[in-house]
Parts: sequence; structure tokens; C-alpha cells
Amino acid sequence: MKHYNMDTTEINFNKLYDRLCLLNLEEKYQEVKPLLDNLTQGSTLIMATGGSRGAAYFLSLVLDAKKQISEVIEPRDFFYKKNIDSYQNLVAISASGTTNGIEEALTLFKGNRFLITENPLAKKDDFSTFIWSNTSYLEQKENSFISLVPTLAPMFLFLKWANEKEIGDLSQAINMIRQAKDEIENFPFSFDKMELLQVMTGYDTKVSSGILESNLTESLGLPIILHDKGDFCHGRSNVLYRHEQSPLFYLLHEPSSLDTLLLDVLKKEYPNIFILDTNSKKESSMITREFYLSLKMYYLSKKIAEDKKRDLTCPDYNPNVVKKVYRYRGEM
Repeated sequence: MKHYNMDTTEINFNKLYDRLCLLNLEEKYQEVKPLLDNLTQGSTLIMATGGSRGAAYFLSLVLDAKKQISEVIEPRDFFYKKNIDSYQNLVAISASGTTNGIEEALTLFKGNRFLITENPLAKKDDFSTFIWSNTSYLEQKENSFISLVPTLAPMFLFLKWANEKEIGDLSQAINMIRQAKDEIENFPFSFDKMELLQVMTGYDTKVSSGILESNLTESLGLPIILHDKGDFCHGRSNVLYRHEQSPLFYLLHEPSSLDTLLLDVLKKEYPNIFILDTNSKKESSMITREFYLSLKMYYLSKKIAEDKKRDLTCPDYNPNVVKKVYRYRGEM
């Protein structure tokens, strides 16, 4: 069955820039900055699931750059961890604000509690809520199975918090969307016959690789394997050996000696090695470069979906499974 109540991939991507403009992100940043500043006082748990995990991992990367300790968890994890009291902050990122377990975790947590959401109805008295949407956006909000605006809007805000001077006015920063689109538009490979995708990633590309993995797994149902560059040197190269025709995306910001070695070896042995880098943003910080690579992953997801003749934001699904598990609200 198809999600017929969703807008198509083409509609959602065509409207992405305009929808972000509607949010008045510069004004929203002034609202959320005090909340984010509080996260520099003590360690932080960041709770998210599905598409929101991209924003969660990006916030964690920003906190790391600010020399703060953080950990990304699923809502379910909160109820199993024994060291919850050792964290001073809990941030939940959820477009709906109603993901199973989030409200209960925010209520139970003893430290500073924040919910970052699209949904004005998710606001509660028990914890602080930042609503990144506004009336203009909600009147024509995104209707999509994957998260475009619901992931990227918080990420833009975290990006500015990471480096206000470099980013400047967010209304101008969103032009990076068009730049990313242009870089991917003529990607030199057709994915129509692809059965497996492999991705080489590392600490500095964890956000971008995770966004690509989430998009392709949840919406297109395509097998995708993420290889840590270090792990690849210890046995994971056997996957590429067994699937030598599968494309491998090598995600890269600043090449290390390990990157140079891996690329030299792999290009000699396998035909479909593609480097996805941020050379066009060489003068930018690593945080900005990883944000930009994440944008490219969205447009690469779109390119793969088009080649496979599948809809990225309005996918097929099994109603006997999805309708029973997606809205589960019981014990975790």
C-alpha cells in the first residue's frame, strides 16, 4: 500500500526552500538560543527517533565542538539506563512531540528538560518547550513520510549556535540548499539496478551518513551498510569483496593519511567508488561542512529514488505491520 495522503518527492523537495523561508529562522534562533546556552552547563542526553535522529546527532556534534559531553538515545533507552541521574540536561527532538516514551521521560527526568518540536499542541507545563514552527509554515506544512523541514529546521538553528559569526543571517544560510542540489544533480551514476549501497564514514560524517541510511532504509527499503573507516580495516572489507559491483560512497571532509590509503587501495580494486566531499566549503568549519554534506545526502536520496522509480516521501508500506506498530503507546 502507498501513503496516498502524502505529497510526492518532487513536491516536497521543490517546496523545501520556501517552507524554510516561511519559518523566519533568524527570529526562531533568538527564541531557542537561551535554551541551547543552558546545555553548556553539564552533560546532556538527546532523545530522538526516526528522522529526528539526524538533528539529534548534529546537536551532539555541536556540543562536542563546544567541549560538552552528550549522548544520543532512543526514547526507549531512557527507561533502561541506570546512569540517568548523572546527566544534567535532557533534550527531546520530535516533530510531533508525541513519540512514545518522550513525554514520560521528560516528566520523570530530574534535571533541565527541553522539548524541541513542530507541534504547538505538544507544549506542557512540566518541561520547557521550543516550537520551531509558526502559523505561516503550518498552513502549508510538509506532508511527507521522511523528514525534510522537521529535521533541517532544528539543524539550521543548531548550526548558527555552533558559530554565529560564520553563519550570519540564517535567511541567507538556507541558500546552501540550492548549492547542495546543484552539486548532486548530475551525479555520474545510475542507481536503477542497485541492490546494495555501501557507505564509508567516520566520526565527522556520522550525521550525514545517518541521514542517508535513514532515508534509504525507511522510505525506499534499500539495503545500505555503513562502514566505519577504522572497522573497514579489520574485516569489513569482505562485504565489498563479495559485492564488488555495489557502489560505495566515501564521505570526506579533510582527508587523513588513512583516507589517502583507503582511497588508493579501493580505487585500484573496485569500479564504483564515489567520493562525496565538501571541497566547495573548504573555508568553513567542520560543523558547517558536515551540515552541508547532510544536505547533499538528502538530494542524493532523491536521486536514488528517482533512478529506482520509487517515491521517497510517499513510499509503499505493509498496512498490516505499520498501522499496528507505528502508533504503539504501551510499555517500552
